Amino acid sequence: MNSDDHSPTGMVQFGTFYLEGQLFGVDILRMREILLPQAMTQVPRATREMEGVINLRGQVIPVISLRQRLGIPRRPFDKRTRIINMEIDGMVVGFLVDAIGHVHRYARREINEPPVLYGGVETEAITGMVITEQGMLMVLDTARLISLDSLRNALDG
Repeated sequence: MNSDDHSPTGMVQFGTFYLEGQLFGVDILRMREILLPQAMTQVPRATREMEGVINLRGQVIPVISLRQRLGIPRRPFDKRTRIINMEIDGMVVGFLVDAIGHVHRYARREINEPPVLYGGVETEAITGMVITEQGMLMVLDTARLISLDSLRNALDG
C-alpha cells in the first residue's frame, strides 16, 4: 500500500472471512496470521464470547468467538474454521471465524456507510459495507469488537 491508501480517495485492502455464510472484512494491516483451531485453555470468569487462550510460540493469545460477539449462535468447529490473529492497540488477539475468504482491494469511495442500526457492540462494530458481485461485504472495526481493558483483566484473573 502507498501513502495514498489512507486518504479518503485511496484504496484499502480487506482480509475477508465468513460467519454464518455472510462475508466480513477487516483492514488487512490488522491481520497478523491465520491458524488452525487448537486446544484452548478456558479462562475463569471470562465473557461468553471468549473461547479461551492459546499458547503461540510462548505468547498467551486470547481467542474471541466472532460468532458469539456478533450474536450468532455457536456451532462446532469444522475443517474450515480458523483463528485470525490481529493486533489491536499493541495486543495480539485471536478471532475465531467459520472460514477464510480472500484479500480484496476497494477504493474508499466504494465503502458505503452502514444503515442506522439499533443494537449494541454487535452493530457498532460494522463501520462500512461494500457491494460485491457475491453480495454484501460488512467491514468490521476490530477495536470496537472488544474491550482491551476487560480482556486484560480476564487474563490477569
